[in-house]
Amino acid sequence: MNVLLPKYEEPPPWIPQENRIGNPNYDNRITQFMPRLIYIKKSSPDEPLGFNLRGGLHQFSNIFVSKVFHGTLAYKTGLNEADQLISVNGVDFRTISHNEAVKLFKDFGEFLIVAKYSPYGMS
Repeated sequence: MNVLLPKYEEPPPWIPQENRIGNPNYDNRITQFMPRLIYIKKSSPDEPLGFNLRGGLHQFSNIFVSKVFHGTLAYKTGLNEADQLISVNGVDFRTISHNEAVKLFKDFGEFLIVAKYSPYGMS
């Protein structure tokens, strides 16, 4: 039995460590998946944060940002679509419902968010 194998690809040329950042052969951008802190403070109680959520305990899912609107507080502070919200103001978002999450964002005017980019719903 003959098996057709793909052509051998040479490894990328060696590049000094300090020149690897941003180089497509070496920079895997793994840091984009690390948890990060985001601080948001409304200037008034009625000011919209500018993002939508999806998921929650009743959907057997973590809570994710499904949409961030351009120019809003969420956009300006670095919240991204596909961010998983790990905690907000010390509340573990991996164990609450969608409705509880939305209520928390409506009830407070200041937020310390721990989020991580998770484009495929990985946690």
